[in-house]
Amino acid sequence: MLVAKVSGNVLSERLRPREPVVRLTIAQGIIKGDRMTQMVESVAQLGVERIVPLVTRRVVAGLSPARLSHLRRVAAEAMKSSAGSVMPAIDEPVPVREFVKRFAEFDAVLVADEDETEKGLPQVLPRVATLLLVVGPEGGFEREEIEMLSRAGARCFSMGPRRFRAETASLVAAAMAYSALGELGPITRPTEGRC
Repeated sequence: MLVAKVSGNVLSERLRPREPVVRLTIAQGIIKGDRMTQMVESVAQLGVERIVPLVTRRVVAGLSPARLSHLRRVAAEAMKSSAGSVMPAIDEPVPVREFVKRFAEFDAVLVADEDETEKGLPQVLPRVATLLLVVGPEGGFEREEIEMLSRAGARCFSMGPRRFRAETASLVAAAMAYSALGELGPITRPTEGRC
């Protein structure tokens, strides 16, 4: 009988192989109807770690316990269908004025602002481990809210010349951030036997 001895060195470990390295939270102004469901499903597929429903001045809908439970089920299904390994948490709704107190939990806080015309997301996005993207409800944030978010440490960015619906804005912002941080693109593990 032939016995072989093999040795090796661990070069790196990754406990969440299908998850982004950057831990992304989306704080989204509550959207009415099925559009909140669409937003949750889309960003969960991208690998967003947490979704915070925000109550802002222009929010016209609430989130009942039943609807919140539904959104959590949608997030779980979206995570499974995209071969994710970490289910996105969905927080209880919080007023935006209260939520700014949590900004210190994140390495960077960026706000999608339709009035920002000079700086896109890549220009304001630093290399970070934890990122919070704040997106308004239908109709966006009021100027006073943008100023409050800025005073609390958020940086505003433009999403370009197009105006997106609220549920699309979260998806676009998350995809832009992941792309800028190198989280979208080719898979870096071996692909033996694949085209």
